Amino acid sequence: MITPARSGPPCPGPGGPRRLVHADCFRLESREELEAAGLLDWLAPGSVLVAEWGDRFEAALGSDRLEVRIRELADGSREIAGRAHGPGAALALAGWRERCP
Repeated sequence: MITPARSGPPCPGPGGPRRLVHADCFRLESREELEAAGLLDWLAPGSVLVAEWGDRFEAALGSDRLEVRIRELADGSREIAGRAHGPGAALALAGWRERCP
C-alpha cells in the first residue's frame, strides 16, 4: 500500500513561497514505488519534501538534503538533531541553529 503524499498551500521561504509536501515512506518497498507515488513532483523546484522513513531511500532523495531526527528522552521530552547533506542543507541547518540555539 502506498500512502499518498500530502501537499498544502504554499508557505513562505527564502526566495519565495514553497510547496510543503509530506510523504510517509514506511510501506514503500522500492525506489520504483517511490517514483510511482510522485517522487519527481515532490522534488520539483519550489517544493520542500518532508519524508518520514526517508532513510530507506537516501539515494533517491538526493545529495543535498537535511536529515532531522527526533528522539524521545527518558523524561518524555524530545531531542531534535539535524545533519546536513550538501551545501543548501548546510545553509538551512545553520539558519535553524541560529534561530533555535
